[in-house]
Amino acid sequence: MKKNIKTPLSQSDLSLKEKGIALLLLILPALIAYWPVLSFDFVNWDDPYYVYKNDNINGLSLKHLKTLFSTQTIVMGNWHPFTMLSLAIDRSIWGLNPQGYHLTNLLLHLLNSILATALVWKLFKQKHAALLTGMAFALHPLHIESVAWITERKDVLYTAFYLGAWLAWTRANNGYLYYLLSLVLFSAACLSKAMAVTLPVVILLTEYFYANTKRLKSLIPFFILAVVFGLIGISAQKSAQAIAYQEGFTLFDNACIAGYNVWFYLSKILWPYPLSAFYPYPEKSGNLLPLSYLLGFVASAIAVAVTVWMMLRGHRLSAFLSAIFFVTIFPVIQLIPLGEAMAADRYTYLSSWPVFTGLFIGISRLAASRKTPEYFVLLFGLTACGLWSVGIRQRLPVWQSGEPLWNDVIEQYPDLYFAWNNLGTLYYEKQQFDKAIPVYQKVLEMNPDYKDGHNNLGSIFATRQSYDSAIVHFEKAVQLDTNYIAAIFNLGYAYSLKGRTTEGLPMLQKAARNGHQHAQQILTQNKLSW
Repeated sequence: MKKNIKTPLSQSDLSLKEKGIALLLLILPALIAYWPVLSFDFVNWDDPYYVYKNDNINGLSLKHLKTLFSTQTIVMGNWHPFTMLSLAIDRSIWGLNPQGYHLTNLLLHLLNSILATALVWKLFKQKHAALLTGMAFALHPLHIESVAWITERKDVLYTAFYLGAWLAWTRANNGYLYYLLSLVLFSAACLSKAMAVTLPVVILLTEYFYANTKRLKSLIPFFILAVVFGLIGISAQKSAQAIAYQEGFTLFDNACIAGYNVWFYLSKILWPYPLSAFYPYPEKSGNLLPLSYLLGFVASAIAVAVTVWMMLRGHRLSAFLSAIFFVTIFPVIQLIPLGEAMAADRYTYLSSWPVFTGLFIGISRLAASRKTPEYFVLLFGLTACGLWSVGIRQRLPVWQSGEPLWNDVIEQYPDLYFAWNNLGTLYYEKQQFDKAIPVYQKVLEMNPDYKDGHNNLGSIFATRQSYDSAIVHFEKAVQLDTNYIAAIFNLGYAYSLKGRTTEGLPMLQKAARNGHQHAQQILTQNKLSW
């Protein structure tokens, strides 16, 4: 059993020339691969709520800042004031020009690739593995979603603070300043995305890797912050009703899906084809999931057991990287179900780091044991990164705007009414009603009880002044959800336009009482209470 791990040598082992070449190899290929993103538009998937329909980021006044940092300001189930602040800064500079927002995402991604490289070098002193890990991080197609989707500012921003905090911790022996810097950066990561709460466990594993127990008490503030931010994050998710088991799925089903997702993500990291912006839950046969999900659960349980065994037997490197992967992927494997998707490419943004690191360190060690020249390792890594960069250029246009995005999802999952609905909404917002109507009708054919589909189709008929047809769909939407405020307002307004004020007024009043601003304006103008 290994008892001691040597402290890493100083960073001076790399010459200035080597650092310059490494920086060039990290930045230039990624810039070439991602350059088209600077001409991309917003997409109609969360971007409206984060940016172009979000008045909270339309200014940097004290009032705006208080709103952004209020725990009552929840955006799509998330409390992440630093993320919203960064978007507010972008808006103050760029207005609603998406180019500036994409540029910020890309710059943060480049920074994260540099930090990922620096972390491998700091921890393991493997310069080839460090460079190739950073290049893989920069060029892997799984990361497209985090970079090209403006809404995922939270992903690239929290990762920058997270990796920075981790790096600062590795230098904390050099002075108290680095410890404080690590703590501040960790706080910033949590204020950018709640997934950052895993960092204290990652640092604990880092201390295990170095066989260092002297600094464990210093981690107490980190764990306290993790608990606080974790509770705030859970509360935010609950407030948006984002934590909910899918209908017909049991706790054991979710455990099986969680186990399956571990291998799903690992396989996508190693072979990122095909990719999708949305991976729906599997269909059950009777009351049973497909066998692959049960096998995934068993395999994941075995993998965790093997990781623990490696830790106990002193196989520090393998145990460390395996544990880092499990810890960073755990919040998003859907053991606690979040959102409507079973999985998402963006969830691998940080958790891919230990996989890349283990892959390239393993190949380097294998090559050394067989006395293979080092340039073969570099050639292998550069070839892999080159193929991944080609994958980026092939996949990237999907995120150019909402239309190619939803058409791509529909091509892979033609029965996914959620995607059809978002495509219809895109056409509706562009006032392309002739395109929107058949899409919404397709949605309701697939799911007659889809309340958003009824509300959206009703809105088109109302816009065309076909109020009788609109009322039919608004009534159905309200029947499906008696607290569906948007549909309640639409129905009340349509009733009023048809002269059915006795039916319409109570609905407008209910919408107004629940904060619907348009309803409040109408009632105020007509000197009616609510």
